[in-house]
Amino acid sequence: MHDVFEKNIQYIKGVGPKKAKAFERLGVTTLWDLLNYVPIRYEDRTKIYDLENAPEEENVSLVLQVIDKRLVRARRFRIVKLRVSDGIKRADVLFFNQDWLNKYFKIGKKYYFYGKVKRDILNIELNNTEYSDYSEDIDLTGIFPVYNLTRGITSKTIRNIMDNAIKEVEKISLEEVIPESFIKSFKIKGIIESLIGIHKPEDFDHLKICFDSMKKREIFFLQFAFRYIKGKYSKLPHCLLKEELTLKEYQDLYPFDFTNDQKKVIKKINKEIFKGRNVNILLQGDVGSGKTVVATYYAMLAVKNGQHGIIMAPTEVLATQHFNNIRPIAEKLNIEVVLLKGGT
Repeated sequence: MHDVFEKNIQYIKGVGPKKAKAFERLGVTTLWDLLNYVPIRYEDRTKIYDLENAPEEENVSLVLQVIDKRLVRARRFRIVKLRVSDGIKRADVLFFNQDWLNKYFKIGKKYYFYGKVKRDILNIELNNTEYSDYSEDIDLTGIFPVYNLTRGITSKTIRNIMDNAIKEVEKISLEEVIPESFIKSFKIKGIIESLIGIHKPEDFDHLKICFDSMKKREIFFLQFAFRYIKGKYSKLPHCLLKEELTLKEYQDLYPFDFTNDQKKVIKKINKEIFKGRNVNILLQGDVGSGKTVVATYYAMLAVKNGQHGIIMAPTEVLATQHFNNIRPIAEKLNIEVVLLKGGT
């Protein structure tokens, strides 16, 4: 990893000590943490609406000129009220308890606004919208990321800081650790390119490509870790099974017949566990398909070979249910079954 990624968050332009403490609450302490702080959703601000055609109850982007403004004082709150126009229609934009905005907005100047438009018979209104200066030379439209926030940090703040962070890393080239064959086969973008695309996508197609690349990277490293753990685990001392518990012997313990799938899966698993090596097996099936009967077979098989068999359940209620069902079956083989709960 390049040293720049270990840079403390407070030294990125726009952060400082105060915001750094806020970022710590989000688990972000370094530049690398920030780049990996993935947005929770995205806002489509690619289209600029006029007041006539802007849909209601949906956040939209508008370019509006301030034609009048005033500060309205009430007992419990104050309102900065802007009268704005798109050149044809007029509307009111309201900001509550933000007196300083009365000085920020200038009559005759255009601004970007992003928020929900509400209409009644007499008026069009926007409340507490996002805003920024407007210039024909600067395009503020596009796909805007929205982040999980904490006190003292807004999505707009993170976006501005993220822009500065991207400038620090966009020219850095990281050595690729994923095999070239895997990258080509699954069309994976570079790590820096993918991270930048997640925070500043060119369009939704580009966003999907970048997200897919990050997911494929994650899958690769998970599989690599699983393969490593499996290889390490397989070399550990294991329980050598010599005594068999025949399927017929086990079937006779129950008052019902096993399904063909239960019989088939027991035979298939037996081929693996009698090879004399450690194995991890995932048995998947619908609720009520008989997975517990299969698991109980292997717990009893372990006991028959002088070991202990353990069946774990996610809740105490289910553990008790399994205990009550398994104990009378196990007693027929003189196997003692005990119940251990989290509250014991």
